[in-house]
Amino acid sequence: MGKSVKVHKNAEGQAMVAILMICMVLGILLGAVFTFQRGQVHLLSKGAKDYLAICAAEAGISCILAEMKANPDFVTHGSADAPEKDWSRPSGHSKYFIRSTSGLELDLPSRGAYTGRITLERTRIVAEFKTRVRRVTAKDNPLTKTIDESEKYYLFESIGKLGENCRKVSGIIEKFKPGSYILYDGQVLDTGGQGPYPKKSGILRQGRIYGHEMIMITKRGPFDSGTEFCDMEKISTPGAIRSTYDANIRFRNGKDGKIQAGFSLAMKDFNTFPEKSGEKVLGHFVLDGQRGGKSEKLPPINPLIYKESRNPAPIFLDSASQFEGFEKSLWKNPAKPTEEVYDLNFGWEFSPKKEKALFYSKVPIRIWGCPKYNAITIFCEKDVYIAGDFNANPASPQNYPDAHYIEYVDRTINGKDKVGAMVISLGRIWFDYSNPMLFLRNEFHTLLDYEIAHRFQGYSTDTQELAPSGIHAPANPIADDNKPSDGILTKKVDELLIRRHVYPFKSSADSDPRLPLTAFAFPGIAAMQAIPKSPNVATAVAGTAIKVLANLSLNPIFREIREYFTLSKDPDEYKNRFGIANLDDGLPLEKLALAATVGVVPVQVRDSVINDLLDEVTREIAENEPNPALGPWNAVDRLFKLAHFNKKSGFRLPEMTVNALLIDSAQLNAKWEEKDGGIKVENEIGNIQSSEARCFQYINSNARIPLRHQGGKIHLRTLPVKEFLDGKLRNDQFLVRRNIWDETCVSEKGEYSSILQPTGFAAANWYDISARVEEFNAFK
Repeated sequence: MGKSVKVHKNAEGQAMVAILMICMVLGILLGAVFTFQRGQVHLLSKGAKDYLAICAAEAGISCILAEMKANPDFVTHGSADAPEKDWSRPSGHSKYFIRSTSGLELDLPSRGAYTGRITLERTRIVAEFKTRVRRVTAKDNPLTKTIDESEKYYLFESIGKLGENCRKVSGIIEKFKPGSYILYDGQVLDTGGQGPYPKKSGILRQGRIYGHEMIMITKRGPFDSGTEFCDMEKISTPGAIRSTYDANIRFRNGKDGKIQAGFSLAMKDFNTFPEKSGEKVLGHFVLDGQRGGKSEKLPPINPLIYKESRNPAPIFLDSASQFEGFEKSLWKNPAKPTEEVYDLNFGWEFSPKKEKALFYSKVPIRIWGCPKYNAITIFCEKDVYIAGDFNANPASPQNYPDAHYIEYVDRTINGKDKVGAMVISLGRIWFDYSNPMLFLRNEFHTLLDYEIAHRFQGYSTDTQELAPSGIHAPANPIADDNKPSDGILTKKVDELLIRRHVYPFKSSADSDPRLPLTAFAFPGIAAMQAIPKSPNVATAVAGTAIKVLANLSLNPIFREIREYFTLSKDPDEYKNRFGIANLDDGLPLEKLALAATVGVVPVQVRDSVINDLLDEVTREIAENEPNPALGPWNAVDRLFKLAHFNKKSGFRLPEMTVNALLIDSAQLNAKWEEKDGGIKVENEIGNIQSSEARCFQYINSNARIPLRHQGGKIHLRTLPVKEFLDGKLRNDQFLVRRNIWDETCVSEKGEYSSILQPTGFAAANWYDISARVEEFNAFK
């Protein structure tokens, strides 16, 4: 028995030791778990704080970008004009546009770094930030004409701090200017709006093309030849590119290609047209969102920038303004017939001053003419109507090398042919071609010079009859080129002779190549010279007041010229005339007749007479009831034919010329068929009969008018509009749209650069690293 008891006690002792060992191991494991959990909690806490510190730093960057978009000159160090090497020059801030809001508190310091804090609403945890930004040195790439890399890049640094945890975010901000683009749309850019061209493709020459949501390359129906892209620098979108046909394209490096028909995101082999130097790829000309296309979003327009400008101060336009050339118009937009519109006529004299101007309009305006400044910016709170030739020197020859009407033979030069101009609207910018006198005055001038010479040259002096004035003159001159009025006289017109005097071969020289009309070459002038000089005539030739000669232009010799300018109620007559209502006193024609009696009609006399006549008919269209018998409504087809079939002559093709960067804000609110839809309605008014717009249809489908725009057309699409455009405001079948990029607006420097472009900024890249509290405190 005793032996067995001893064995049992030993077993119990071994079990106790085992239990104690197990408890010890469990204790060690439990301690390790507690230690691991404490470390994990600590690590999680640090990660959360770092994350909140980064959030604070990014909040500072967002505020900086917002300030820069509202004020393109905003920097915290140095200046927006000069690059900086370091952060040693904190700059002052004259104005802030961003204010504190829920969860964001800003200090808005007077100088240096941009500071503030963010607060988490639930936990009330507060994280601070300090942010700074400055221009950096970069070299301009001479191959990229549409951007200036030396002014394009900014460096930013932002530190966020939560307790002892700090994170620093650094990177590059890239600047976007509307002057870089020939076409830009803040929504979907559809190039099909450039048509229709049944025989010739539309042309977009040079510049950049951008659509924020998508780019559509389409046509205006089956008879549209589409658009060709010439000398392109870049076509990009963060979205997709869809083309309904293989579109021809040439890039600035001279390489040709085609943008493939189809949807770019669904195409594995979509061609981005890489630019290479040897085997190295420098960049790509065509980019969508899948292949590196990034946002180049331009911001909404900030009116305060223009209203509060001090260099220069704005010239304000409203209903009470007395600015020369500014007055309330009888013209109204047929889509908004109750809205009062104001004319802003800059006149036809091209004489730029050595200064820049800023106009701020609170009312809708129609603009045309030649601004008398080296550079001009026009900002309008309402719609703007480009109603005629704008910023185009009337003396500059419209010299096209061929019937494509793409680009002039001579390059347009700032200060000689145009100046720097930018037009900005919070609504729409319209092309208003409702009144041909506002964009065809120069072309009509040559036409009238030709018609006068034609009638002087077509006379015969075979038969004489007694004129009402008692002066002998040729009888019954005809009114039709092919059919004599009574069979007595026949017309013998020498077109080559008229060409040498009226519209000689085109020249870019400053001197006027036209010749005087003389009695030797023009029988009508010879007949007027042969008139026996009555005392009245002799007195007028000697220089006495011309009004004593009211009977001279009534002479039968002068009959055709007089009838050509006489208003008629018969459509068969007025369609072949240039009728003017107020010729009762006859003074312009009297000056012409008087010169003819001397035997020579100089260029200066013809110009004076024609200008008087054009001034009068311009006034009649603007002030009197609309009248289809007036000359401008009946002469455009004839003008086109004469210019088209005399391409090498001085005849000017009827053209509307606009030299300006155009920026509007309205969202698209018009009929717009996708793909190759026949209806794509642009912001245009004209070539229709409208009592509100005081116009008639003045050209048919057999003629063409280039609508030539040099400068970018920027649609920001940031503000809604009420009026829906359905195409009834315009008949654009005769338009040949030609868009050419203008280098004036790449920079705001230089005497021809317009000021205060709305500028976009985006962070091109960034990275974040840990930072110390000392570095946060050192931000100044």
